Amino acid sequence: MKERSVRIRECEREVELGIGQKTYRMYKSKGWIYLLELLRHPGQTRFAGTFLAAVNPIPDRYRKIGELSDTERLAMGLHSHLAPLRIQMADDQAIREISSRLTYLIEMEATLRTENNLAALDDILSEKQKLQEYLSQVLKPGGKIRCFGEHSSRDMRAVYMAISRCLDGISKVEPALGEYLRSRVKMWHLLCYEPGEIEISVL
Repeated sequence: MKERSVRIRECEREVELGIGQKTYRMYKSKGWIYLLELLRHPGQTRFAGTFLAAVNPIPDRYRKIGELSDTERLAMGLHSHLAPLRIQMADDQAIREISSRLTYLIEMEATLRTENNLAALDDILSEKQKLQEYLSQVLKPGGKIRCFGEHSSRDMRAVYMAISRCLDGISKVEPALGEYLRSRVKMWHLLCYEPGEIEISVL
């Protein structure tokens, strides 16, 4: 991609994508709403549920019911049920691979500090911090993997598919930009946009 800057303007029902002298107008789908949120906060990780809650907020009347005691809910004829089975936020293989990578980065950090190679050290420290943040979110203090409800897994799939459809739309008009965003938008159980060589401004 020749251009190194991209302009995105959010309108009421559409998104204007500006690259050099070209401007594309695209329907503001849920995927675009999620993607814009990531682009506005580069480097920050988000849970899928936070995106869904922003697009489909819980009505106040239902939110208030959640604040009632069990006795008050029973008086209204409402009954509580057990939460769905919980699943792990990451699998053992992923944790092993990330831990191995983190060990390598720590060793590289020591080497670069010895060589006083500050330019290369910045990239190492940045990746190391992101991996440590991820592990702190998916691992308990004792090292066990945290779990969340099955609904969270469905949330993740819904957000993943919405963003993927959005990126497909971008790829149809600007294949290089679509490929770039796919490489920079991380969609594990947490979502994050990691900025790269292209400057993206959301207006």
